[in-house]
Amino acid sequence: MDYLVETDAQYIKGMLSNPGMGPNATINQWIEDILMFHFTLHHVKGSTFPADRLLRQDPQPGDKIRPDLKDYELEDHGPLKFEVAEGTSMLPKEIDEFKNEIDSQGSYMYTLATSINDFTVELEDAHSREQELRDLYLAQDTDEMICQFLKVTPLIPDLEYKFDPNKREDYPEKQRTSSGLAQDE
Repeated sequence: MDYLVETDAQYIKGMLSNPGMGPNATINQWIEDILMFHFTLHHVKGSTFPADRLLRQDPQPGDKIRPDLKDYELEDHGPLKFEVAEGTSMLPKEIDEFKNEIDSQGSYMYTLATSINDFTVELEDAHSREQELRDLYLAQDTDEMICQFLKVTPLIPDLEYKFDPNKREDYPEKQRTSSGLAQDE
């Protein structure tokens, strides 16, 4: 029995049609594992077909325990069966159209900047990464510092202001509490 896999197959169709042409061993192994199953790939426009949680469900009581993919042997099922959904205008790309865009170091696809805004975002990201590294470097190579603030102007007036009635500032007694007045006596 063939399964029907509906997805936006813009890139995956080209990869599944050309096993062994992936940019690295990880992607090639992934392609081989997918091709071990009998299925028909049905291309559906991505914006009308969101991802679901069907393949990521936790095992439930009564579910069949499926053997690991390593227990299977790769069989030749012939060419990939492929269909395009009605109303889908953008067809999947052939592998030669995008294989150089796949980052072979990390197995991620990358794109080129298309506007000055892309450059600005990348520049800000690079600047913040550089600032983080600079802060880490400075924190490692410096001794612990203690800030010391020196008092240049005294906050409390000299005693001559307290005892000389000509220099002493007036302080209205009516604002003082009775306990404050008693302490001054």
